[in-house]
Amino acid sequence: MLVNTLKLESISAAGSVGFLLIFTVVNDTGFKLSKEIGGKKSIPLLGAIFCFIAKVALLVQHYSVSKSDVFIAIGIIGFCFVIYIQKQNIKINKTFKASLAILLLKSN
Repeated sequence: MLVNTLKLESISAAGSVGFLLIFTVVNDTGFKLSKEIGGKKSIPLLGAIFCFIAKVALLVQHYSVSKSDVFIAIGIIGFCFVIYIQKQNIKINKTFKASLAILLLKSN
């Protein structure tokens, strides 16, 4: 659906921003878990910083060329986060309901 309604540049910008966002988070996680995984802290820290800088540079460059591309990219990624959060809430609600049912069964 997006392919038929959006420009290729907008879709490409969203993909690039999403890619850099994922690798920023991966490197940040590697930094935080460096003791557990036996790695150096400096490598994932530099990776997270450079991915973040690249993401900001990409957004600034796209904003100077086409503001709508940036807003579309942020909108697509924001929409993905909303779906993710909703799915997490559904899982939490199911877990809560299951735990509540177990507690009620044990109390009887």
